[in-house]
Amino acid sequence: AMACGLPSLGTHAASIPEVIGEAGRTFSPADSDDFARQALTLLEDDAAYLEAVQAGLRQVQLYSRRSLDDHLALALTQALQSGLG
Repeated sequence: AMACGLPSLGTHAASIPEVIGEAGRTFSPADSDDFARQALTLLEDDAAYLEAVQAGLRQVQLYSRRSLDDHLALALTQALQSGLG
């Protein structure tokens, strides 16, 4: 959703809030009313919707192939350097 310019909606369990960041709304996985509230906020509040879209476009860059490649290269470099020390 974030990469397509849409707000995200996911549970606030496991790592989902970290992945979504400010790009949408999270809800309690066992609370359908909470889900409905969060979804309605995105559907009815234009400012919240647009803010989530913009945040999503920024957030998705954290998970781009280039970003992941850079993080992996840094981790491998640090591991090799610490092994040589």
